[in-house]
This record gives sequence, structure tokens and C-alpha cells, in this order.
Amino acid sequence: MLDIFFQGQNSFSAFNKEHLLTILLLAILFFIIIYLSNKFLNVKQQSVFGFALGIFTFLGLVTRTLLYYKLGTFTIENGLPLYVCRLATLFVPFLMWYKNKKLFGILYFWILGGTLQALLTPDLAYGFPHFESIYYWQIHGGLVLVILYAVFVYKMKPVFHDLKNAFYAGVGYLVVIHVINILLGSNYSYTMRKPPVASILDIMGPWPVYLGTGIGVMMVLFLILYLPFYLQAKRSQ
Repeated sequence: MLDIFFQGQNSFSAFNKEHLLTILLLAILFFIIIYLSNKFLNVKQQSVFGFALGIFTFLGLVTRTLLYYKLGTFTIENGLPLYVCRLATLFVPFLMWYKNKKLFGILYFWILGGTLQALLTPDLAYGFPHFESIYYWQIHGGLVLVILYAVFVYKMKPVFHDLKNAFYAGVGYLVVIHVINILLGSNYSYTMRKPPVASILDIMGPWPVYLGTGIGVMMVLFLILYLPFYLQAKRSQ
């Protein structure tokens, strides 16, 4: 019975029925959770539930890592929490409990600028019900939900200074992670080569051109993500 959980029975392809249905179900789930939290929970209950969402996302990463270790397939070249999404997962419980504005400012841009792309072009070999598929959607879907919850339930808003902090932190991260990749022979955040599946990097040129292009695209995405809050602030003046 558990074989289908550990052994790939179905390969995954971007934009197939499983992928599109998963995106649709996640969008519906996000709306329901945010709507019900605003309508029926008081401030304290919202905080407790938000923290639970952060823990749920974090546990997806922990469980996935432990499973790979138990199966003997964990490697430091690919299993460490050094991808942007995995790294962000470590911090979301703190964000949802303490509501730290500086942490929110970075994670808002990192998650919506990076994790949304991971939802649209997943780096997945197997489809449901393989455990990698389940935990991939738990982690990445959980990250997006946490940030949307912070915005629409906690009413947290990024400011332009947050955009700058997120950009500088993103560039610094790429430099550090590239050095780590050189030392480990790994490819965290694809600074050494493109992922094996179709992604936005495919239109950014060959290596190492796409690294510079990616920084430019990161800035554009961050500006787009900040635009609604900028316009809202201008209207309220």
C-alpha cells in the first residue's frame, strides 16, 4: 500500500491536469482560509492559527528531509535547506508568531517573487501520491498561504525600504549560495546550471548570463509586488 508513496508511479509534467488542478485547489483553499479567519476569528485566534500554518509548512520540510535520510537518499548536495523556498520555510513560524516587520518585508518579496514561480514551474519528477509531490506542494503552497495570511489577516504591508532590503538580501544570498555550490559541488538555487525542467531561466540566456538577467528580473518582480501597496498609499494621501 505504501509503495505508491515511496515509489514513483506517475511522472510529473508541468501544466498537465494534475498540476492545473493542484493550483486551482490551492487557490480555493487560500481564499477559504483567509475569508473564514477574517470573519470568525478574533485577533488572538488569528495569531494562533497563523502560527499553526507556519508550523505546518515547516513540518513539511522537516518530514521530507527525514524521509530522504531514512531512505538513504539524502545528500548534502541537494538535501540541505539552502534553496530560497526551503530557507524561507525555516523562518515562517517566527514570522507568524512575532509578526516581525523586517522579516515580513524580506519574506513577502522572496516568497511571492520566487515561490509562485516554483508553483507554476515545479521542479518535480513524480506526481501524486509520491511523497516528494505531497511535500513539495505542502511547503510551497504553505509559504504562499502564510504570506497572503500575513497581508490579508494580519494586515501587514511592505514599504519601499522592505523592497530594497529584500533585493540586497537576495543578491547577497546568490553570492553566498554560489560559493557554497562551488565548495560542495551542488546547485542550490541553480547558480551553477539550469534546473532539468522548464522554468523562467530558460528565457534568460545561458550560464552565467542568466544569473545577471535573473537579478534584473528579481527587481522587476519586486517592483510589481510592491505596486499595489504603493498605489494604495498614494490614494490614502
